[in-house]
Formats: sequence, C-alpha cells, structure tokens
Amino acid sequence: MLRRAQPYRKNALALVESILAEYGKQDFAADLTSLWKIEAGAKLFRPRHRDHVVHSVLTFFLGVFLSRVLAFMVDPLQWTLAALLHDVGYPFELACELPSHLDAQLNNLRTELELDRVNLKPTVDCSSLESLMTLSGRHNSLQVITKSLEDSGVSIVLNDRVYECHGVMGSLYVLHFIDLLYSKYNQNGRDSGDASSSDFWDRAHFRLRIVPACAAIFVHNLGPDHFRSPIDRRRAAVVFLLRLAASLQEWSRPRARARRTAAADRYAFESRTGGMLVMRAPKSRCQAIRKGMKPLLASDVGIKGW
Repeated sequence: MLRRAQPYRKNALALVESILAEYGKQDFAADLTSLWKIEAGAKLFRPRHRDHVVHSVLTFFLGVFLSRVLAFMVDPLQWTLAALLHDVGYPFELACELPSHLDAQLNNLRTELELDRVNLKPTVDCSSLESLMTLSGRHNSLQVITKSLEDSGVSIVLNDRVYECHGVMGSLYVLHFIDLLYSKYNQNGRDSGDASSSDFWDRAHFRLRIVPACAAIFVHNLGPDHFRSPIDRRRAAVVFLLRLAASLQEWSRPRARARRTAAADRYAFESRTGGMLVMRAPKSRCQAIRKGMKPLLASDVGIKGW
C-alpha cells in the first residue's frame, strides 16, 4: 500500500516545500524526503507501520480548520513548522526498534544452547545526546524547550524512556537544525526582540516562534501520564492544536501491509449547539483517539464511533 501511495506523497512533499518557502524555510522539506525514503523500507520489519508524510500535510490543514471552528488563534509560522515537521523524528524511533528484529534469532539460538539472552537495544539518554542538545551560545535545547512549555502552563514529567519517542527526538533534531541555519544566515546574531520582524533570520523569530513550535513537537506523542496538568489552548495554542489535530487525523494514511487506507468518508465532523465539535470515526479507532486527546482541556471536542 505504501508503494501505491508514492504519487500522493510526491504531491504532499511539493506542497510542503511551497508552504515552507513562504517563510524562507524550504530547507526542511529535505527532512520529509528522508523520512519518506526511510518509511518505504520500514514496511519490511514493521507490518503495521503507517504513513507520516501525507499525515503531516493533512494534519496541517486539519489544524487550520480546527482553529477556526474552535475560534482560537495560532501563530502561522509556529503552526506551519509544528504540523509539517512533527513526525520527522520517526527514523530515531525506528533505529531503537531495529535491534529487536536482529536479536530474536540470536537469542533463540542462545536459549537453545542454554546461554543467557543478550539485549542489543541501544541506550539513549541525555549524556549520549549532549551534542544534539547543545545550541549556539551553549544553550541546552532540553532546558529551552521545557522552559517554553512551563511558560505556557504545560508541566511535564520526563524519564530516559522519552528519548525513544519520535516526538521528543524530532523536536531536538529540528531545533538543533534550525539553530544551525540561524547561525549560518545570521552570523552577527541580529535580535530585534520583535517576533513580527520581516527578517526571516532575526533571532527573535527563533526564541519567540521556533522554540514554541519545537516544544509542541516535543510533547505531541508523550503518554498522558507525562503531563501534570491539562494543556490549555488559551496559554499553549500551538501545543494544544498539534496534539489535537495529530490525534484526530486518522484517514488516508497508507499502511505497510494493508490493502486499503482508512477512507476519508469514515470520518466526519459535526458542529453542535453550544459550540461543541464532534468527530465521527470508526469505533475501532475511538479509544486511541481519546487517549491522544486525554492531556487536553477540550470539553468542546468529542469523539463518537460508528
């Protein structure tokens, strides 16, 4: 199914590049191209692997729809980066899974010979990610992201297992990559202090617009138990919207070993009296969608199966 979706993905990538070019950030389209190539091979060892390239584009447009229907504002640049790049960390997650496909046969043979099993899974923690987490000016990206979240009223609990999460790894990668681009195109460190500056490489953009977008990517896939309090759209608009849109966007996502994708006509939105928005979805997907939405303060959004 992923192979048959290639023309669809090429169109999605072209659209991504044109959208990012509006902000002078078309360089990031290469990240989605790399993700696409890796996903094409992921089907060999991950039978239930789903597309994330088309999903990112559909999440972008769904978020625009949701912000309008639910009547709250999101910074356009923050939303563009957060939505289109939120799943670029999947190669890191897949890399952590790969050894498990190698050690199965090895450990079967060791067990047969009455030898202890071995664990080939790599250990990923703060110390092994020190270079990735170091930004210009010796700032630490993990500290920068968590401060941005705290300033938005989002308090989280972290442990070493989070570094196997594609959202966490993707946010660290994207923030580091963008920081390098700012260093390249703004070698004097221009910082007007104005996030609305027309200079795409003004450091004010990085602090006030890029960092919050990466913070949204960081938490979009964390389990509900990592959140100390609900995410409030009034204080953390882009964090809220990415978590909501990525959880709801289930349709038209090719799967590695599936004959058909989840048809778009199996999903529908209904606007009800009192400002309530309800998404109709297949019953088999409702539990997963509600789990993704659990950290959100979203009493005006409901899920109903059919």
